[in-house]
Order: sequence, then structure tokens, then C-alpha cells
Amino acid sequence: MKKITLIAASGLLFILLVVSGFPFIGGYGAGVAMAVDFDKLLENYTDEYIRSDEENMATKETAASEVPRNYIYEESSVKNLSHLFWAVGLYKYEDEEAIKEFLRINECEIYKNYFNNELELQEIIEATRGFLRDNKYQFPTRFEFMLPLKLSDYSAKRKAFEIQDSYKIESLRRFELYATDYRLGPCMLHHKIHLGYPRALVMEFSRPLTLAYVPMSQKVANDYMQERMDFLERRWPGGIVTQYRVYESREAYLLLKVKIFTHGKMLRVSNRGIPVVQMFGALEGFEVYNNKEKDVLFYAENYVTSQNKGKLNEQLKEQYELLLKKHKGEGVFQ
Repeated sequence: MKKITLIAASGLLFILLVVSGFPFIGGYGAGVAMAVDFDKLLENYTDEYIRSDEENMATKETAASEVPRNYIYEESSVKNLSHLFWAVGLYKYEDEEAIKEFLRINECEIYKNYFNNELELQEIIEATRGFLRDNKYQFPTRFEFMLPLKLSDYSAKRKAFEIQDSYKIESLRRFELYATDYRLGPCMLHHKIHLGYPRALVMEFSRPLTLAYVPMSQKVANDYMQERMDFLERRWPGGIVTQYRVYESREAYLLLKVKIFTHGKMLRVSNRGIPVVQMFGALEGFEVYNNKEKDVLFYAENYVTSQNKGKLNEQLKEQYELLLKKHKGEGVFQ
């Protein structure tokens, strides 16, 4: 029988371009970090919170050109998070069901093609086990997560929009964060999402975040308010633009830039029917945009002093591209 090496289908190339105390509900065994010593986690890790909580209420504007790009932050997709879970040791190599789930998430077609061939499937599983063992330390641990905001009134004196009360972030360390595509269906009909990998993280940061205002220049603010008024007039042509509708239309989006160090407990399935895991990390910065597409940057903070750029993705991309050429996108056999 032919020997199987590493997974090498075209779907893997897209991976690189690539959230308390509840009972565990899930199909796989996972290690548990019951207590977290943040000082220990942050050894040899340099970050600097430039502003205190009060100053972080935001009193200055930041231009898009001022945003430092020290690291690559991956999109928090289901595929990308599946790599993170191995990088932080959430699953063990001997956990065959966890390896199968990695295959279902990242190589669904290969899994379906060999699902009924136990011998071939077992070789694929072994190849995947070796792939994870050899590459887990190259998997990314820096991710970006997007949260919605609603803006209130603009203060010319402060040069900032106040965030609506129900969206203000007041000295929070713990956030519930979802994969961008957490609604993604299962690889196979009989597979149950709530028994699979977590699609949401309860993220606990080493330090709290406070955000009550979003600074920006008057010109950017005027352009934003005019764009929102144009939107309202298109949506309700000839109608009355009420203050309620104005405030409801003032959407913005907070992009958290996170370095994840370790995992905690598997938590219960969320009210959205997906599994949740506890994670611990550092907030390395954040950005606020006008929409999900990140067309206009309103404000940004960078807390990382290191200027070293991440190379994890470049290394993996080279490996995947080599494998793709070797196997011509036709599977994992040689």
C-alpha cells in the first residue's frame, strides 16, 4: 500500500490567508488549564499599554497611516481556529476523533472520499497526525476578532464620538468571541456541530480594556454622518429621519488584535448551539472602522513595542505550495 505523507489539497492553501465554570459538552478529550498565571505567560513577551484605563477613553485621533503593522493577525475563521487549538495544546495526538475533526474542517472532500475505506482513511489520519506533530509550533496564535459598536454624538471639543451606553466597554477583561463563519455547516450530515471543535472563545485578557469614545477628525466625522444620512434617505425615501433612526444607523466595528497563549476549560454549548472554549491571551491592539469591510479607519491603538514581523504564515505557505505542486492537488498519496 502506498505511503501517505502530508495533506496536500488546494483547500489547505486558503488556511494561511487565513470565544466560568460550565460542564464540558463535546466529543473529544482536551487538556485543562485550571489556573492561569499571567505573569508566567508573559515572560519574555513585551507589550506596553500606552494609556491607562481613563486615558483609553480616547482623546486623540489616529490616521490610517499611523497604524503599526508589527504582526500578521489571522481571520478568526473555523479553519484557522482549528489550527490554533493544536498550537495551544487543546487536543492530544492520540485523540483520533480530534484528528478526524481537523480533517473534516480542513479537508472535507478528502474525508468524504475515503470515509468508507477504513484502511485508506486510517493512513490519512496517520498522515494528519504527523502533520500536526511536525507543524503545530508554526501554526498562528495571533488573531483578529470583530465586534459591533454603535456611536452616539460627536464632540468637537474632544474630537471624538461617544459610544452608545449599551456598547461601551468599561474595564473588561473577558469577551465572548465567535468565529467569523461559526454558522458553517458540518462536513457530513451525520456530524453534529455541537460535538465538534469550538466555534466560539471566551477570551480572557491579561489586562482590561476600556473604550467609551472613538476619536476622529471633524472632517472624518462629517463624512461619516453624511454617509449615514444618505443611507437613511435611501432606506426611507421621503420618510421622517428620527433621532432614533439616526442613532441606530451609526454603526462602527471594533477589531481586536489578540495574541493567544494558552487554553482553559471547555465550556457548555452556547445559546447559539455551538461549543465554546476558554482562552487566555494579551490584547496587542485594536482598531475601529466604519463598517465590516474596514473601508475607513476611525481610530487605532497599538500596545506592542516589538518590531519583529511574524513569519509563521510565510513558512506554512511555502510548505503547502510545495505539497500542492508535488501532488497536483489530487490528494495525499505519493
